[in-house]
Amino acid sequence: MSDSGWVTRTSPSKVQQHNAPSQHQEHACCNHHADSQMQPVSAAATVPPPQAGPEPLPEDDDPFLEREGPVAPPAAAAAVNSSPTAGPRMVEGRGIWCLLPHSAWFQGHFVFRGGGCGTSDKAIGLLATQLDMDPCMMCCYQGFGRYDLALINRKTSKQTSVVVEKSGDHCMALRTETAGDPTPDEARRAIAFHAEDVKVASTKKELMQRFFPSILAAIADSGDDVLDDCSLCLGPMSVSSHLLLKVGAL
Repeated sequence: MSDSGWVTRTSPSKVQQHNAPSQHQEHACCNHHADSQMQPVSAAATVPPPQAGPEPLPEDDDPFLEREGPVAPPAAAAAVNSSPTAGPRMVEGRGIWCLLPHSAWFQGHFVFRGGGCGTSDKAIGLLATQLDMDPCMMCCYQGFGRYDLALINRKTSKQTSVVVEKSGDHCMALRTETAGDPTPDEARRAIAFHAEDVKVASTKKELMQRFFPSILAAIADSGDDVLDDCSLCLGPMSVSSHLLLKVGAL
């Protein structure tokens, strides 16, 4: 791990090794050396997903938005609310994810402006669970995968889900899966995210405590060795107003 907190390859001396598939694909933001087919197995991979869904955020304005980057102007969010029959629109905000190495799930939050001047920021929880995939599409470096992404609003106890494709490992991108003939209108561009910043979780404990307390509690006995294998992935994210309306977030 570098002093700057950027993600680096985990030292083989800290983890066990196991055989990985012999086939893999090249993906954007997934730049791995092809000189080894051995993959590290971290204790973090055994952490179960949060049973109650992601933790809720405080009611007050969220400084995460100001610290980590701009969001859409309030007028844009207000336009979504004022035109419910105009079809789905994309609501812009910020995404933050916690990725555990070699885990079948990862957790996150979508934070966005609620609409109207002076309004508080809103957030919904996100929980991605890996789906089965044809072996010919699998990447031994976790560079590509299909996930069932649950959007969870703890305030309304509503949730919905959509299938997304993940490319890249730590420096990931997400987009709604558009396979199928025909593709449902609400599935087109329903989710979009790309990482702008990736940090080792142990260097950003304040973000872990704020957004992922359930993960911290699950690995509390393991110390920073496990956090060194976990990544925080941050970047711009957009979610369809159709999905946000389903969970009562608009």
